[in-house]
Amino acid sequence: MEPDWQAVPPTEGTFHSMFQVIMKILIADDDQTTRRILLAVLKKAGFEVVICCDGCEALQALQSEGPPMLAILDWMMPGMDGVDICRTLRTSEAAVQPYLILLTCKGFQEDVVSGLESGADDYIVKPFSADELLARIKVGQRVLGLQSALAARVEELTKSNQSLAEAQAIAQLGQQQLLQAEKMAALGFLLAGIAHEINNPNGLILLNFPVLMEAFRDAEPILEKHYHDHGDFSFAGLPYSKMREELPEMFDDLLESARRIKRIVDDLKNFTRRDDASFEETLDLNELVQTSLRLMGTMLRDSTENFSAQYADALPKIKGNGQRIEQVVVNLLMNACQALEDKSQRITVQTSFDEQKGMVEFLVKDEGVGILPEHVLHLTSPFFTTKREKGGTGLGLSLSERIVTGHGGTLTFASEQGKGTTVRVALPAQKER
Repeated sequence: MEPDWQAVPPTEGTFHSMFQVIMKILIADDDQTTRRILLAVLKKAGFEVVICCDGCEALQALQSEGPPMLAILDWMMPGMDGVDICRTLRTSEAAVQPYLILLTCKGFQEDVVSGLESGADDYIVKPFSADELLARIKVGQRVLGLQSALAARVEELTKSNQSLAEAQAIAQLGQQQLLQAEKMAALGFLLAGIAHEINNPNGLILLNFPVLMEAFRDAEPILEKHYHDHGDFSFAGLPYSKMREELPEMFDDLLESARRIKRIVDDLKNFTRRDDASFEETLDLNELVQTSLRLMGTMLRDSTENFSAQYADALPKIKGNGQRIEQVVVNLLMNACQALEDKSQRITVQTSFDEQKGMVEFLVKDEGVGILPEHVLHLTSPFFTTKREKGGTGLGLSLSERIVTGHGGTLTFASEQGKGTTVRVALPAQKER
């Protein structure tokens, strides 16, 4: 049902020059004579007028889209009076509130106080003069103008504060990156020395251990003959019947362990080396992921009993900086481990190629706690973290995104709280020449 209130357009008048802005004014009065007087005065002053015959119509008009910003309300009206309208509007959560003037026959002080306490901004006592009415409207215009200017200034300051906060965040991020680069450089020098100290004895092991294995194989026929001729005997403090089965496996395990030490040291040297390389290396994403998994082996074993990795065959090469991409993979794996609540939950790693988009992809999926929907959009914002109590800085994913986008790729997240998170890194495949 359409409302009964109606808008009356303004007319030219001698009072129009008093006001810098033509306003739409609502009048609500159940008395037809009063409405006609108000309408005549306001139209002559150049205002657009919305006429309402009772309080319910007035409230509907004031709560509509693009409402009048100034209202003259009769105190006594059927259904809903002017005081009720004031109370209702002042308890609403509307960002912009109209200027309300009560029109009343009650001129006693306690009545005036009661009306103002209900939420009215001003009042006029009947009978009134046109000059008084227009003067009070002018006050209302001035108040509304100041409120509008204040709101605009607050919005301007809010935007300025946001810009300042963003600038500070960027500056702090740059400082953190500089400190991190200095730490990585220092760690690289330190690790070079440690790697040298580890690789020297480990190199001797790798060099001499095959000789020991060959010596045992040469001695094995003699030991076997002695065992068959004289029965079991002690060998290295244990029965030879047991050692003859376990010793070859022990040799293989020790040799593989020495090789693993070499791989780990080499991976750490590559991961922490001072990075002056360009982004023009030709890289195999499968190899980068495997290197990162070796670095994260202990943490993965401590975090989950259900880890799986699936590598795409004939994966196209990518162009970039291998160390930087390894940093991204390690960071995503670390986040996945930290998201798990018990070791039965799964982590899955997968590489693939989207031929249609020409993108080589790396996916990390965990069955951890998941992320709140309102947090997903902020995951790569500098200093945003859901792990503050665990020492999280909120820089890992921000830096990862910068690395990925610096390679022309994308970093995306899909998460459901209580079910886990999937992170996808997509990097442009190197075009075949």
